[in-house]
Amino acid sequence: MDDRVPTSAQVLQMATEYGAQTTGFAGLIGTLEPGKAADLVLMPWHHLAYPYLDPAVSVIDAVVHRGKVSGVETVLVAGTPVLRDGQIVRVSKAAVLAELASALRQPLSLEEVHRQQLARDVFPHVQRFYDGWLDEQAREPFYRTSARHYPGKS
Repeated sequence: MDDRVPTSAQVLQMATEYGAQTTGFAGLIGTLEPGKAADLVLMPWHHLAYPYLDPAVSVIDAVVHRGKVSGVETVLVAGTPVLRDGQIVRVSKAAVLAELASALRQPLSLEEVHRQQLARDVFPHVQRFYDGWLDEQAREPFYRTSARHYPGKS
């Protein structure tokens, strides 16, 4: 409980500006400024504030702590809507799923069959290698009062 944790503003910065820096697009995305792509997520305020939000809570705190995928109304990528009113606008989800289902119905190639067999052959060796690495007692929580109670455990 005494651990230092990032603030909501730091978390948002990690997800946006700093996340962009880990890609080859750092100069084009990550912050809202002239010359960069306008990538935005729009959420109605009532989704964040309902049923109650203390007026002292900042917008950033509300977004980071209360924002959910179900509350995303619109997404713009480089200024172009890709999600509007919660619906994907540039791709037909049904068509993509149909194409995926068709591709998955195809028989496996010889290489895929070989990889599956290799995975089955190697798995027991990997399992033996890691056997005993996890100390079951080490996974028990230190503070029983702040841990979930599981049947059969006190």
